[in-house]
Parts: sequence; C-alpha cells; structure tokens
Amino acid sequence: MAKLCFSSVVTANHFQYYIPLFVYSTCKAYPDDGVQIFLTGKLKQSTKDALKLVPHNNWEVKEKWFTDYPNQPSMCNSLRFLIPRKEYDGFDYIFVRDIDFVMFRSEPTHLDYLVKRMKNSPYYGVRGPYNYPRRPKINYIGWKQDYTRIAGGTFLMKNPDWFNATDRVTKAYLKRLKYGEADGIDAHSPASYREYDEVMLYRICKHSGLKTPRIKNKDVYGHHISNVYRDVHLGDFNKAHRGMSKLKRVLADKTVKKYLELEEDSVWQAIKEIVSKNGKIAKVLRRARMHMDSRSSSL
Repeated sequence: MAKLCFSSVVTANHFQYYIPLFVYSTCKAYPDDGVQIFLTGKLKQSTKDALKLVPHNNWEVKEKWFTDYPNQPSMCNSLRFLIPRKEYDGFDYIFVRDIDFVMFRSEPTHLDYLVKRMKNSPYYGVRGPYNYPRRPKINYIGWKQDYTRIAGGTFLMKNPDWFNATDRVTKAYLKRLKYGEADGIDAHSPASYREYDEVMLYRICKHSGLKTPRIKNKDVYGHHISNVYRDVHLGDFNKAHRGMSKLKRVLADKTVKKYLELEEDSVWQAIKEIVSKNGKIAKVLRRARMHMDSRSSSL
C-alpha cells in the first residue's frame, strides 16, 4: 500500500492552535497514514496538552523550523512546498494542506482519488483564480501568465518524482526566501504578498518543465476536484459574514454531516475546549458550528 504523509508549515502564533484539530481529524480519518507538521517556533503548553489527547502515534510536530527566515505575509505558505525530500523518507506521496483544515475519510480515499487524476504528472493541483483578489500593485494583468496561481491548500506530490523534477528550482526559491532575493521574473520580494506561494508554485512547475493547469479550479487534464475532497476549511469562517451561496458550493452536504458527527466525538470536544481558550480560534469554531447547524435540517 502506498504511504501518504499529510504535511504543513505553521507559524508559532495563534495558528498553532489549529494543529491539534488538524492532527486529530486527519489521524481519525486515515490512521494508517502519517502527519508531519513543521512549526516555525515552539509549541505552547496548551497546544501540547491538546496534542496529548490524540490517540494515535503516526504524527509528528517538528519545532523551530525556518527560524532564520524573515517574517513575510506568505512565508509559511511558501515554505511548505520547499521542505527537503529527506524529511519524507518512507512516504510515497505528500499531501500539502493548510493547517486550518478539518479532514474526513472519503471513499475512494483522498490518495486513491487524487492519484487516479494525477495520471502521468508528478503532482496534483488545480489552477487558482484569474482576477480575484485584485492586486494592481503586484500585477496589472490579474493572476495570469507569469502570475498564474496553483492552489496551495490541496496539493499532492509524488515521491521521488516531484523532487527529481523540481529540486533545482525549489532549492533556488528556498535561498531566495531566506535572503529576500527576487526571482528575476519580477522584482517583488519573496513571500511579500499573500498569494505569492501559489504564484511561486506555478513558477516551480513551469520552470521545472512540468505541465501546468490552464483552467480555473481544474487540474492539468481539465478536470474539477469533487468538493467532498475539500473537507472543511476553517479559514472560510474567519469572517463573521461569509456568503451562504459560496459555502454551499464549496462545502458538500456530506461534509457538513461528517462535521456534525465529529462534534459529538468526546476527544474532539476535549481538544476544542483547550484550543478555544484562544479567542480567535474560538470565534472561528463557533461560526463553523453555526453554519453546520443551519444546514442540518436539509441533510
């Protein structure tokens, strides 16, 4: 059986409180797979307390990574695609996700579903937006041509094929991020704007000679990914008011049902109680639950 590693890079601020939620939901969904989290600082005691409640041993949080890299808006998101290959020894695939995802098991599994769509490519990813959000100071043409984006929150890499194809380019970007050197395609400082990681990911693929997706929300072969495999992105609930139509589009009814079932899980409840001591996390989790409850009657 192919071995899969779920991976992310996380700042040591309030975002680290998402780690126990991600680790527990992922291990519960796929107990035979691995989870590796790279933290740019140290775990707080409350985060450690929450992680102690996870009844699995297939995960690891690696502390004090990239401590000599500058603090930039997209630094962590960019670094998650630049982890050295040796950290993934023993894994056949690496699934890069935002840390504020809640994972659920699906059939076919995430790995089987995405590998089938990967075909002959060493990665699976979809193209990002064309125009939104507008960043005229970054580019005047929108997210096109050299500013094309590949979505970073759901990205699967095949080991060692991905690393064999991209090592030269990724090592160059790792150095640029550390020393603030522009890549020469434009003059923007690395990770200096929010969408940089997805633009960088596109440029890594392109300049490594890999085929890149051309159509919004579709992969290199022109296919959509089912919203069931999007799981729950808690980042959708950072704001008090998020368009219901968009949430219904990206958040499958099956996923809403699974989330409400998870809310009855005693371990999940205990982890939530600890991480919710951070006010920002508490608000996000409260908004997520309110949305799920609002849709429960139609399930």
